[in-house]
Amino acid sequence: MIKLIRDYCIDGQAYDYALKLDTKKDDKDGKRVYSVIGYYGTVDGCIQGLYKVLCRKLVAEEVLTLKEAEKRFQDIANELKVVMPDCFK
Repeated sequence: MIKLIRDYCIDGQAYDYALKLDTKKDDKDGKRVYSVIGYYGTVDGCIQGLYKVLCRKLVAEEVLTLKEAEKRFQDIANELKVVMPDCFK
């Protein structure tokens, strides 16, 4: 499992990668419960997918001007650059 930002992580599957969100809960056996956000063919794809998820979430939760949205999207990209610099140039 690869830990990303904001409780998101990437988990390897048999043929792809799963972008997951840590629910901060454990199941009855004491194992951490994750919510699957999406499946991607590459780790880069997961990072790009997380960028889109975070941007959509921002737009759904806040009222922003176009200029504010552009700035916040760039902030999200910068946060992800720390994890995977080559993914956002």
